[in-house]
Amino acid sequence: MPAPRRISICLGSSCFARGASRFPAVVQAFLSERKLDAEVSGHLCRERCADGPMVSLDGTPHRVRDEAELLHLLAGAFAGADG
Repeated sequence: MPAPRRISICLGSSCFARGASRFPAVVQAFLSERKLDAEVSGHLCRERCADGPMVSLDGTPHRVRDEAELLHLLAGAFAGADG
């Protein structure tokens, strides 16, 4: 059985103010609706403030400007997953 995907959301002040405050709920709803498993965590600033909001997927950082981009990233990451 493969290890669960790891999703980490920057909740530092810059990313938080740019909308990342809503990302944990979006991720949890996405996973729950599809019965998928992932390790979801938050973290503080990793010095990518100018690029944020930032979401790391399996350790790879991604700039995610809004909830629609987050859902697109998650859909691509979990394409074909059956939870």
